[in-house]
Amino acid sequence: YKESFYGLNNLSELFLYFNQIKIISNCLFSRMPNIEKIDLSFNPIEIIKEESFCRLFNLKKLDLTLTGLKLIDEYLFY
Repeated sequence: YKESFYGLNNLSELFLYFNQIKIISNCLFSRMPNIEKIDLSFNPIEIIKEESFCRLFNLKKLDLTLTGLKLIDEYLFY
């Protein structure tokens, strides 16, 4: 899945709400250096891997509304 977003260098917003996403892999979004907003709301996310949002220096908003997450790892954004 890591290559899913390959080549989207200029993408600034990504909406993935209501997609039945359960796992967010390590550095999944790292090939999108200009991303500012990621909406993962309304997904039954069970696991967000350590460093899932690594190298997203321009990320301003991450929407995890109604995902059921109870705990977020402290190294999620490294």
